[in-house]
Amino acid sequence: MEIMQKKLLEATLQETDPVRLRAAFVALKGVEAENGKNVSGYLGTKQACAYLGGIGRTYLWKLTQSGLKVHRLGKRRLFKPEELSDFVAERNDHE
Repeated sequence: MEIMQKKLLEATLQETDPVRLRAAFVALKGVEAENGKNVSGYLGTKQACAYLGGIGRTYLWKLTQSGLKVHRLGKRRLFKPEELSDFVAERNDHE
């Protein structure tokens, strides 16, 4: 992923103004569509569920309530694969 795309995503995740947030989201979707994949390096809800072994969205939501980090982009919830792996490894260590 290019540095500029990373900076755009990080700035977007910090944005609270709805107009600027929408513009950034449209820009990110354009880049995503252009490359044919999620250029941000983040996973959407469905992708995160699949990454965690095919769990349901309800269970993913419960995991976020128990400490799984979630990043929000407007109404969209995004997950970093590394954070998902770390969360699972940490939970396995406690058992």
